[in-house]
This record gives sequence, C-alpha cells and structure tokens, in this order.
Amino acid sequence: MAQDYPRERYEVIVIDDSSSDSTPEIVRELQGQYGNLVFSRNAGNGTADARNTGLSLARGKVIVNFSAHATAQSHYLTTVVKRLNESGSVIAGVGCRHEIPSDDPFWAKVFGLAMRSPFGAMGTSYVQIDKEEVRDSIAFTAYRRDIFDKIGPFDSDLSEIDDAEFNFRLREGGYQLLYTPAAVVFHRQPSSLGGFTRKMVRYGMGRAKIIRRHPASFRIQYLLPTAIVASLVLLTLASLITRNVLLLLAPLVLYYAASLLASISDTIETCARCLPFVPAAQFIMHTAYGMGFAVGFLTPIQPSAGKSGRTSHVLFESHPRTPFSQHSIPNQLSRSR
Repeated sequence: MAQDYPRERYEVIVIDDSSSDSTPEIVRELQGQYGNLVFSRNAGNGTADARNTGLSLARGKVIVNFSAHATAQSHYLTTVVKRLNESGSVIAGVGCRHEIPSDDPFWAKVFGLAMRSPFGAMGTSYVQIDKEEVRDSIAFTAYRRDIFDKIGPFDSDLSEIDDAEFNFRLREGGYQLLYTPAAVVFHRQPSSLGGFTRKMVRYGMGRAKIIRRHPASFRIQYLLPTAIVASLVLLTLASLITRNVLLLLAPLVLYYAASLLASISDTIETCARCLPFVPAAQFIMHTAYGMGFAVGFLTPIQPSAGKSGRTSHVLFESHPRTPFSQHSIPNQLSRSR
C-alpha cells in the first residue's frame, strides 16, 4: 500500500486462498484505512484459481500479478506500468528484478542465492541481470488487461507454476515479455530445508506437466536436474559394484566446484558467510527438482484439489476503468469502519 503510484488510480485485490491464519481480520481492518483495498476468500483450490478470482474482480487496464511472500519497493508499480505503457503492443507484460531481503533468515538467504545463481537457476526467471531484455518468463509481472481476453486465464490444472504456462501461451500468441531491473521486489524463500525441498519438487512436477501439455516449451536446461539425479544413482551403483568410491566422489567435487565458481561473486556481495552452503543448497534444489520433474511425467494431469492453509495472493490493478467505490467489494465482505 506504500506505492508512490497515485492511490486513486489503482486498487489492491487480496485473495485469501483459505488460509489458516488471521489474514481476513488483518485485511478487513486495513480496508478501514485504504479505500482501494479489495478482499475476497477463495475455496483453497491453489494459486491459479486464486489469481483467476482476482481477475474476475479486477477493473483496471493493467493487472499486476503479485504474491504474499514478496515486498515491492515504493516505485515498483510506477516503473512497471510506465515501461508497459512505453512499450509497443507486442510487449504483453513487464516483470522486475527480485532481490533477497536483508532481514531474511540465514537459510532463506542461502536458498535464495542458490536459486538465482546461473548454475542453480539454469535460465529461469530467477537469474538477475542489470539490463532490460526480452525473456521467456518473468516474475511479479504487470500485464495488459486485454491479454487475458485473448490468451485466456491462468490454468488451474497447473497451479504450481501456472504463471510460467501462461507466459508460454503469450509467446505462442506472438507476444513478448520484458524484464526491467529498474523495478525491484524483495522475494522471500522458505527458511527450512523441508519447505525448500517441497517447493523444488512442486516446481519440477509443474514444469513437467507444462511440457506434457505444451511440448514446444521444452528447453534442455529443464532436463539437467533430472539428468543429475539419474547420474548420481548410476554412479552410486557403479561405486558399490566396483568398490571404487572415486566414481561417486569425483563428480560431486566437480559439481561443488562449478557451483561455487558460479555463485561466488553474487554470494560474497549479498551474504559472504552463506558461500560454503550455497553449493549444497543447489545440490538439494537440483535433486528435488529433478525428482519432481520425473514424477510429473509419470502422473496424470488432474484439476487442482482444494487445500487448506494456503497463503494469500495479491493483484495490483492500475488505471481502474471506473472510479473505485465500496460497491466493487463483494456483498459478503463489508469494509471495516
């Protein structure tokens, strides 16, 4: 809510996907302070369904896809909307640079550094650079509203990385996505090993399902984590059969060295004491992603089942088509006074 964008020209739509915390009470209290805040509860069907609920409530010409695990700099909305308006119609969305929050717990920083290293991210939107460029996929994106009318909504059957699937459909439709480092979002990662591992498994499964649905979206880098897992299994078996430990240790040492070299500059600048742990985090990331990717190819694609305890999802929506009023809030959700 602390954006420097004129408040009367945007609204924030919070979709609570059946969270188990006090999110509804907090948002309803904030509605008494902010007239551009809209709140709605969802049935717990996952991220994609929550985003589509937000789209159904949105009234603006620009839709910004945001998440509850991130915080935007005050000029973020101004920057992405400005770059979108300055770009030609072929640019369907503008995404931003995402940084690691300085107050993140130690292990969250380690996992964040592992994900944004070129060796760890392997060409995904987590790789951060200092110049604008057109990318296959971007994060925290400002989309033109009419794009959803042409391409369709987020796919609720692919809820884990539904934004990546939507971005692929954009490219297939002849549109492009622009990354700009001028807009910055602070993106939080899980702070526990279990949470990080589960996230990577879900990412791997989601990517596999996207490729099954859209074979043209395949990139060789998506297969590398699975290849790493398969290689380690084979090398472990070979070392046991031949009783030659070097068959397993030598590749692991090379992996650690490659990871260290790819991460050293960024890690020292952000969190020097994280450096020894980043290669291990990348190994966990690649292993979990690779396992999820393999499972994703073996399991049927089914509609997302409802899950409780979900976090909230946020849509910034700028340039409202009509003046914002209390009547835009669903009847069952009254604003706190």
